Amino acid sequence: AEHALLSYNWPGNIRELQNRVMRAVILSQGEVLGPHELGFDSSQSGANAPPVQAGEPALSQSVVEIAPADPWENLSSILSSIIQQVDINSGHQPPPFGKWLEEDLIQAAFDRIGGIHRRGAAVLGIPETTFRRKMKQIKARSLIGPMPRTPEWRELDDVFNGIVREKNADGQDYLVRGRDILLTHVLHRFGDKVSMSAALMGVTEPTISRWRSKLQS
Repeated sequence: AEHALLSYNWPGNIRELQNRVMRAVILSQGEVLGPHELGFDSSQSGANAPPVQAGEPALSQSVVEIAPADPWENLSSILSSIIQQVDINSGHQPPPFGKWLEEDLIQAAFDRIGGIHRRGAAVLGIPETTFRRKMKQIKARSLIGPMPRTPEWRELDDVFNGIVREKNADGQDYLVRGRDILLTHVLHRFGDKVSMSAALMGVTEPTISRWRSKLQS
């Protein structure tokens, strides 16, 4: 694992490293992180294999290559970490992560396609009228003042950009897909606390109950 980390050139810089380690820690079932848990794949051999020091086990004399990161998997792992950090006894209003998720995905799609609503709607797999309406709401709120995001949430910026760069060939609703991923982690952590779950998703308690039923079905 150490050789894999040192031999990779990290085109995404420190943020890519942070996301990869965070994902490995969250998803790993064991106590030790190896190349596989960190998303590396030992495949073809060659002269560029990382050097092995005396007394260290060889890494199968293979070149360590990194598998392409799945933005949806990254989204799930980072959201899991964010939800786990929510302090239920803090006494403060929980952040409306559900609203942030929707707004930031829409804004990322809008920026991605240069402000063309029809193309932005196609990227997210939603009707153009819905995309226009939600963008209008986002712009109206921005006039009042931007809703501040937590530093942990800002780590998702690259993930959102990665999602809207994906080709949505089957017209899947990315807003619903992202919402369901977040809802899964919220219910896993606060499933028996409906008011807390509703606050984190930024919706009413009846809406949470309806979404939960759809998710379970």
